[in-house]
Amino acid sequence: MNQLLAHLMAKASKADETAAAQMQQLLENENNQVGLVINNRLLNTPYEVVDPLYRCLQNDIKANLENKDLAEDKKKFYKFTHFLFVTKVQEGGSGGKLKKVNPNKKKRTKRMLEEAIYPNFEEQVFMQNSEFKFTFGRTQKQLTAIGQHSFGEQRLIFCVEKSKFDEVVKKLDGLHPAMLSDDIVA
Repeated sequence: MNQLLAHLMAKASKADETAAAQMQQLLENENNQVGLVINNRLLNTPYEVVDPLYRCLQNDIKANLENKDLAEDKKKFYKFTHFLFVTKVQEGGSGGKLKKVNPNKKKRTKRMLEEAIYPNFEEQVFMQNSEFKFTFGRTQKQLTAIGQHSFGEQRLIFCVEKSKFDEVVKKLDGLHPAMLSDDIVA
């Protein structure tokens, strides 16, 4: 776990100094309990299962916190204050031309996320409620090694406070991807 977090910190430092500082603060604060959500579900997973998947996560956390047979020192692992999402996003609109259009990393990332195609629609809602976010690319060598091609794919990392996570899960109840609008996303 420490290696993964160190890797993500290194990527954050290169992508967005502000996000890197916020992530470092989050991880160094002993009062924070950060859950890692790696969302790489199948692209054609029916949207009807998305809400139940996140509610299942909520229910599992709640059940473990309420479990009288679970020792108190084990319950601390379920008292999350934040969730750190690791997922992917596709560059939309201008594709790979953003580097030429705007050399400023922070503005380029913001623009890329505004135009992005989210393979998992719910992540757009979570990401819009995030404390910080950053993206980084995968090298062609990495993609070739796993038999994939690059179509402007970026890794998207963002952090959502537990209370915001719970709010978004409520919003997802019965939400169809085509129903996404600014008032739902914000």
